[in-house]
Amino acid sequence: MRPTGDTILGPIIFLVVIAIALAVFSRVAYKRFRLLRLGAPYPLKHPWDQRIKGLFTDAFGQRRMFKYSFPGMMHALIFWGFCVLAFRTITVFGKGFDVTFYIPFLGEHQPLGMAYELGRDIFEGLVLIGVAAMCYIRLVVRPKRLTQSGEAYLILAFIATLMITDFIYDAAQMNLAAREEVAFLSDHPGYADEGPIDAIGQHHRYFEREGAIPLVENGVATGSPGFPFYAPLGGTLAGVFWNAKLGEGTLSFLVMASWWLHCIVILCFLNFLPLGKHFHVITALPNVLLRRMDPPGRIPSQDMSIMFDDEAWTERKMEELTKALQGTVPDEELDALVETKLEKAMEDAVQFGINRFENFSWKHILDFYTCTECGRCTDNCPANITGKLLSPKHITLHARDHGYEIQEKEIFGAPGEGYARKTLVADDGVITPEELWACTTCRACEEQCPVHISYVDKIVGMRQYLFMTESNFPTEVQTAIKGMQSQGNPWNMSPDQRLSWTDGAGVKVPTIDENPNPDVVYWVGCAASLESRAKKVAQSFVRLLDAAGVNYAILGAKETCTGDSARRLGDEMTFQTLANQNIETFREHKVTKFVTACPHCFNTLKNEYPEFSGVQYDVKHHTELLYDLVQEGKLSFNQLPEKQTITYHDSCYIGRYNEVYEEPRRLLESIGNVHLTEMERNRDKGLCCGAGGGRMWMEEPADQRVNLERTRLALDTEAHICATACPFCKTMLSDGAKDLGAEEKLQVFDVVELLDKQLVRSSS
Repeated sequence: MRPTGDTILGPIIFLVVIAIALAVFSRVAYKRFRLLRLGAPYPLKHPWDQRIKGLFTDAFGQRRMFKYSFPGMMHALIFWGFCVLAFRTITVFGKGFDVTFYIPFLGEHQPLGMAYELGRDIFEGLVLIGVAAMCYIRLVVRPKRLTQSGEAYLILAFIATLMITDFIYDAAQMNLAAREEVAFLSDHPGYADEGPIDAIGQHHRYFEREGAIPLVENGVATGSPGFPFYAPLGGTLAGVFWNAKLGEGTLSFLVMASWWLHCIVILCFLNFLPLGKHFHVITALPNVLLRRMDPPGRIPSQDMSIMFDDEAWTERKMEELTKALQGTVPDEELDALVETKLEKAMEDAVQFGINRFENFSWKHILDFYTCTECGRCTDNCPANITGKLLSPKHITLHARDHGYEIQEKEIFGAPGEGYARKTLVADDGVITPEELWACTTCRACEEQCPVHISYVDKIVGMRQYLFMTESNFPTEVQTAIKGMQSQGNPWNMSPDQRLSWTDGAGVKVPTIDENPNPDVVYWVGCAASLESRAKKVAQSFVRLLDAAGVNYAILGAKETCTGDSARRLGDEMTFQTLANQNIETFREHKVTKFVTACPHCFNTLKNEYPEFSGVQYDVKHHTELLYDLVQEGKLSFNQLPEKQTITYHDSCYIGRYNEVYEEPRRLLESIGNVHLTEMERNRDKGLCCGAGGGRMWMEEPADQRVNLERTRLALDTEAHICATACPFCKTMLSDGAKDLGAEEKLQVFDVVELLDKQLVRSSS
């Protein structure tokens, strides 16, 4: 029986319904596409094989979902169920026009079709379990990260309805087929079990029997149905219907009603998706495929050439415009047009950062569409955890809603009297400066996002606008910025003091002039050169290098700040000035291989400088190099006299940014008699110390200090020592222990300081 009825009118009505639904969907989808095109260019630079691999692991495989194990598994069941049911949806719609329709090789009685039906039947049950679990999480657990909304429950109801109606449709169809077999057997007494059952269009029997004909009373069989083995759940429901002795009219009604409801819900679901957070059902796959694949530690560059040499920029731009406009207007009008275009280009060139929706790239806008509102980003944000205003989720949602308003008011409608576009970044804007300056750029939000939404590049982009265009930034960072600009370090100390730490090293520390052909350059960094606690780290490290016989050198006074803090604060001009200065030094001395104890310098040298130098530097963190030396047998350590419990704090810039997690831990274990214990938040879920994103140079309220929260987590482990691998982290956690009155309970050391204490030194 065709679910649309036996007359031609049914399929026509169904076709009209489909056409209306697709027309409505197409209009909304077109609006979203037009808004997407409003975004700035976004280059797709990386190989498609890497993108496709990520599509399968992170989108189809739901890899990141499992960072929250139970809800992740439930979401994965629902997602995988929908993937399996995609073929079923095609079949269901096809049967509205032809009851015999099936996808090639997936016919009900074909081997592959039976295998598919078994998987589909099981997955429909699993999807219902997933829906029930999601309702439990929202209604009972009620995690803070989730926004309670009617939309979520409506979508869950849609999903459950699709599964239930499919079960009812199958069960009713099985009963109708069984009744047909009963009627055939009743009309053919003694029909052999091996007879040509195809005579009634059935390739299987619905009754378990041994040559006997089921008893028939008043047209209803009293035998025991044996519904298809490949539909365990649907067959069970079919058995319930059979035992209820439903008549043919009732069964036919159930087939038609469940089929129509199933199809209508699918079409309603499709049209509802672009209107809310479930737009991610459509956009998640392309968003993962087109995800940002630059190194996570690289901030997109701003073209600062007009600031470095405005005359050269103007000359180059005029040539470009003249070439582009040649032939588009009469020659006598060309100069005037070029002049007009040049003025506009100059205005745009000095508008830095993101201050309008159009400054977001089209990929950023796709991010906005794709937000699932799961709240994992905010749940792991150190600023939000400590009570600050910043919520990465709400940054995304506010920008998205701002875009939707632009779409309706400016692209597809008249603005209306009194309409004025809301400022994107302002105290009373869509996103406030307070939110932006709270960010530590730790990437916890990005690491947790299951659909690869980026946050740091957007936040830094808006900071660039505040800093370079509006000169609107926290006053306390002025000293650090001026120090980087004038002295080459954020402490604003004389470059001559960069070598002062070597006095207490106890070994000869060669400069690049003294050792012009080193195997590796030790990039000391501003902290280890100038800050008292970090100097001890540099001294311990060179003693280890010396003991291992490493051929190294330092740049000494020729080294200047990498500009990491400046860039993440939004001062791209200062960053690029420092970068160009350092790169010129590297070229002068022909050095491309570095080791550093500062994760911020490590990330900048490895991931950001190559964009400006055209050279991919070989950069190692000091824990990586030392681990290699231990593995090569060039370093060994005395065992501690008694068991010592140590916890390790993952620096964001070597951890989440560069995936260096194991080397520092293995180094600590190489000492011997060390019991390594983990904090509640560790590795890719590690909590920031609070110094990243330029916040090292900012003040924060005593009750909102990230370093105190991290120190509490370290204290909870009952470890005696907290090991770090970053000078900023060491400072922040040391201060945290002091502020909490826990200096005796928890001592903070860099990994190399602990190694240096236990180093087996040669008799010489």
